Amino acid sequence: MSLKQFKRLVYFHKMIHEGQYPSSRSIREHFHVTARTAYRDIKLLRSQFMAPLEYDHIKHGYYYSKQNWDLF
Repeated sequence: MSLKQFKRLVYFHKMIHEGQYPSSRSIREHFHVTARTAYRDIKLLRSQFMAPLEYDHIKHGYYYSKQNWDLF
């Protein structure tokens, strides 16, 4: 994992912990990356970090389905 990807993951995680519902668009706009890169980051959180990510269709963003889950 590159440092750039790590920074994107930390940013996404921080947004969730702050009660926001980030989407792939959040990553794309903040870091100026492609949609494919943003989706790859989200997939990595699920597969490698076992993040309990769920998508809220009403709020149009992701959240953790398990309370108090932490990346670190």
